[in-house]
Amino acid sequence: MVFALLDDLADFNIDLIINESYEDAVKDYENVNPILIDMDVVDWLRDNATNFSKAIFIAAENDNNLYNITRILEENDVKIYNSSSDACLIASDKFETYEALSNIVPQPRTFRFKIDPKGYWKETHYKTFSWCGL
Repeated sequence: MVFALLDDLADFNIDLIINESYEDAVKDYENVNPILIDMDVVDWLRDNATNFSKAIFIAAENDNNLYNITRILEENDVKIYNSSSDACLIASDKFETYEALSNIVPQPRTFRFKIDPKGYWKETHYKTFSWCGL
């Protein structure tokens, strides 16, 4: 995905934040200035997001990475070409998606469950695990 995006943006000069282990993977792109990091990108962005005016990025949804990156960029007035942090948060959680669409789209009844310390399922209002079913 990164290489397809870089190909699509070949007419622009781009700063690419990437793990230092991928340095050789982008060396053939003349329009790319690789910013090589050896730490978690979320932590890096907290300290460096103000250095950018615009961003488009690819991130995993696990551990709320997509939401966290988007939120940091929004808080630093970086124009993003991705979904908003609110949209990322809702789309990354099945129950949040269910609630957002509950009066708009017909869908199966959905509950939120959590596992107590003994391993039993409990229906709860606390957000720890989502399950959708008919």
